[in-house]
Formats: sequence, C-alpha cells, structure tokens
Amino acid sequence: MKITIKILVSALLLFAFINSWYHTSKRDVKELQIEAPEYLKDMGYTIKKYDGWETEISHGGSVWYIVEEDSFIYSLSVSKWRGELMIYNRKCLNALSK
Repeated sequence: MKITIKILVSALLLFAFINSWYHTSKRDVKELQIEAPEYLKDMGYTIKKYDGWETEISHGGSVWYIVEEDSFIYSLSVSKWRGELMIYNRKCLNALSK
C-alpha cells in the first residue's frame, strides 16, 4: 500500500512538472507570435507565410515562418534564448546545388 501511494505521488509530481513546463512553452509561443514578425523584418527578411508553432519541454516554444531574402526563400523558426530572439533551423527552399 505504501509503495502504491509513493508511486502515485511521484507520478502526480512528474505530471505537474511536465504540465507547468508545457504551459510555459505555450506562453512563449504567444509572445513570439507578436515579437517575431518585427524581428524578422529588422533582420532583412520578408515574411511570405506564417508556418505554425511548436513547443518543446527542453527548449520552450518556437514559431515557424517561410521568408524571403535576396530572392532566396527560407523556412526557419524563431525562438528565445536567454531573453533574446534567435533564428533556428534556417533551410533554403529554392537553392540549387552543383
């Protein structure tokens, strides 16, 4: 009986921890949806399309965009790192290779 209670309490604490972390990540996404478009414009990108969002327990939230810069089209995500907006996962969609 005591072991069952310990397992139940441990599971509830783990669930509470993951749940609060998820909601913190979700809050990050709401902030990023407001801040990221201006940041991308300041970085020289033209936004073509908002491409969604995602949350990760370890890295928080991020928002995805399709953007254009100097006739190149990129897929990228914007996240916060220590309070600063950063571009991650930038991938050129129309580059040619030889």
